[in-house]
Amino acid sequence: MRLNRYAFLLPGLLLGLASCMGTQSAVETKAATATRPAKPTQPVAVDVTQLVGLSIDELRQVLGPAHEASTSKPGLEPTPAELKLTNGEGWINTFERNGQTIIVAFHARTRKVRDIVLVGTNEEELLQRGNLSLTSSRYIVLPFTQSDSAANISGLRVVARN
Repeated sequence: MRLNRYAFLLPGLLLGLASCMGTQSAVETKAATATRPAKPTQPVAVDVTQLVGLSIDELRQVLGPAHEASTSKPGLEPTPAELKLTNGEGWINTFERNGQTIIVAFHARTRKVRDIVLVGTNEEELLQRGNLSLTSSRYIVLPFTQSDSAANISGLRVVARN
């Protein structure tokens, strides 16, 4: 008899649980999204997607003249002696565009750009400022870290897939 006394409570309890677990109504969903702050978006400083695949000379036409961050580094182009010593590989130019520092590594003999690095510490912000996608079929985006701390990024490295 004790089971029959509480049998009427079971359907009510189940109905109450089911109503709590239902989907949100349109009003509840709108209220929830209205109170959630939007992610701040960064303006595109340089459209890196348009730079992928360009030669260093074409890239200089788009970004303007390169500058070097330090006088102790090699110049914008290798001297004949440096060209002979290094075979022209691994030459670097630095650009500044809309507050974004861009480092470009290229082969001085072939003029082919090897990679483009956007300098910064916030990966999401750099992706937005460079108009980059992690799923592009044209290029690969890799975090660029200092050797002493792999946890903190120093920039994003962009390499053409072809």
